[in-house]
Amino acid sequence: MAARLEAHLLFQELMSLAADRRQAARESRFGNLDLADLLVRESRCAQPEQPRQSEELAELALAVADRVSPGAAEGRVNDLKALSLCLVANARRLRGDWAGAEEVLRAAGRVLTAPPDSYERAFYCQTLAWLREEQGCVQEAVSLLWRAARVFRDVGAQEEQRACLGRLGALSGR
Repeated sequence: MAARLEAHLLFQELMSLAADRRQAARESRFGNLDLADLLVRESRCAQPEQPRQSEELAELALAVADRVSPGAAEGRVNDLKALSLCLVANARRLRGDWAGAEEVLRAAGRVLTAPPDSYERAFYCQTLAWLREEQGCVQEAVSLLWRAARVFRDVGAQEEQRACLGRLGALSGR
């Protein structure tokens, strides 16, 4: 409970800073996994309507995760980094920067250490599917969406599963 309260206070402090001063997230006192998690959640909420804000929040989450003490919950740190990178990639895709999105997704793939059937991998597949669809690689997008939908179902992420199935339905009508 105290850790979450601390994360919320740090979040409020970070958001109260002018945008050009938010690099303060790189300070060691911001090295809080709950803060990184909160930034990831806020970044997701900003998509698709506010891709620039979403990208900024996800980049702040990356900066915060980089400040977490070495060896402290390394798996969780990598999972948060992968989710953050996927959010940055999707924000870039939403702005039409496919090359930038592709580059960031490659970075996400390098830090993704979660098991094959984890939420993080499903989110990665879903994000990559959206990019592939826009690039005209519909069959690859369909395969990625099926995998994401199955994993989301297995981990109990029903809303995400429905989103994948809905997109698959839309693609089958093409």
